[in-house]
Amino acid sequence: MKKFICLILSLLFAATALASLTACTEEGNEDVYTSDGELIINVRNLYFNEWNGDDVYTARIGKKFNVKFVPSTYSWADWTQQVQQAINGGNVSDVFHFNLDNYNFARSYKFWADDGVIKPLPDDMSRWPNLKKLIDSTSNISSLTYNGKLYCVPVAKNIKSEEAPFSPFTYVYRRDWAKQLGVYQENDIYTWEQFNALLNAFKAAYKDSEISALADVEWGFPSVINMFKNEPHCFAVDASGKVVASYTTDKYLEGLEYAKTLVNNGVYYDDQFSANSGDVSKRYYGGRVGVFYENLSLSNYTTLRKKMWERSEIDTKEKLDDATAIMKVMGPDGKYALEGTDNWFSATFFAGGISDAKMEKLLYVMDWLLSEEGTMMAVYGIEGYDYDKTGDEITLREEGWEKDLDGKYIEKYNGAKYLRYMCTLGYDLFPLDPLVDKDAYGILSDWSGFMTDMNSAGKLRILVEDARVKWLTTTRKAENSGKMLDNANATVMQYVYGKAPISTISDYKATFETDTWKKVLEEINNALK
Repeated sequence: MKKFICLILSLLFAATALASLTACTEEGNEDVYTSDGELIINVRNLYFNEWNGDDVYTARIGKKFNVKFVPSTYSWADWTQQVQQAINGGNVSDVFHFNLDNYNFARSYKFWADDGVIKPLPDDMSRWPNLKKLIDSTSNISSLTYNGKLYCVPVAKNIKSEEAPFSPFTYVYRRDWAKQLGVYQENDIYTWEQFNALLNAFKAAYKDSEISALADVEWGFPSVINMFKNEPHCFAVDASGKVVASYTTDKYLEGLEYAKTLVNNGVYYDDQFSANSGDVSKRYYGGRVGVFYENLSLSNYTTLRKKMWERSEIDTKEKLDDATAIMKVMGPDGKYALEGTDNWFSATFFAGGISDAKMEKLLYVMDWLLSEEGTMMAVYGIEGYDYDKTGDEITLREEGWEKDLDGKYIEKYNGAKYLRYMCTLGYDLFPLDPLVDKDAYGILSDWSGFMTDMNSAGKLRILVEDARVKWLTTTRKAENSGKMLDNANATVMQYVYGKAPISTISDYKATFETDTWKKVLEEINNALK
């Protein structure tokens, strides 16, 4: 009994000591090590949802740098809130991941920097050449510098080649239905008239069913306005150089009325107004949508094809391709239109209390992950176990790369691949990664190549916000622009569907003539003088 009590007291003492040590770490006073002398690093990232750090690849990296990674993740729906909760609660991870953009830049990045929540990168990054190259290649990097310091590592999309300046927000459609109804166009290229003819054909053929001719991912409605407008979000610059509300420009209003016509004519999904996240994609998987506007990232497109492959009537690759074809739609002006994008998405931050030694250790790890050696581990694993290399030829080994009954490689958890998400989304790995669906990747690459050619030929409009306005920080813009965007999107939805209180175009326009809009626009225009 005495031995038992002594054991309990010993455990309580050890737990108390560890808790005290951890608390010191959160204040940045002391680093914590494992019993083997490995520096413990807490890392939190959106893309760590399937990874716990217990794989042999993470162990190999840990041994190389004498560190122990403790990963955790966020949920996509609550990402921003979870970051803010951790900051407010004083329990920020050593490294954390945030969906940084121009709308939250002033209220997050600048505020955190002023408050000591985040730590700036060293002024001299020459010790980490791969990481320095990534940072130097980041679009709008000067806009992310505050008080002469950079407080984050922008997460690059592709470190090997220049990323396309447009987003893959576009239409996937049922090519098989279009063929059956005689409205299919060669190479999936549709003029504005042909696009409308296809929508009307789908509507007429399936009007007595639950099938919708057109539906948008919830955040993308109404996608058809892209074919008219010139700016992607809140602010536009008119012919005189004045910044105005983009939602009241002539082109936007023209697109708005077109979207309303599609709703009134029963072309658009009638419950788009009340759709929750994921509802519309499920309708497409279920064979109840003809044309679907979506972010066709490789991940999303691969998932879409996998879901469609589960349908009993889709039993050949040709049928799958026909059920998941990507449209190329020209607007009324005879040009394609896509939303512009930066070559990075989100950012990695270091906690304000992190020690210099731990931060430098992390920078060395990140730099190595971007090197040829780190990239090889992220793609293939460990040489001699997962793969063999002869010259430039890579041969995968059965020990490290198991296959399922269909002959496809089985997903495995590679810490190098996950940790690399701290600095890049890994688009450079897609052509090499054995786990990537090569058919999906090939289709998306062909589409991107086509749009790149159209851009070079002057036949693609890329919707971008004036950089002077996009990254401008003024008091009212910082406080209100996020809410203004959300409210504007809600107003558009209400007007298009004729929902109270926005039932007329006058009601619609009035929402952009409030004191908030007037004062924000006035402040922006004064700042740009």
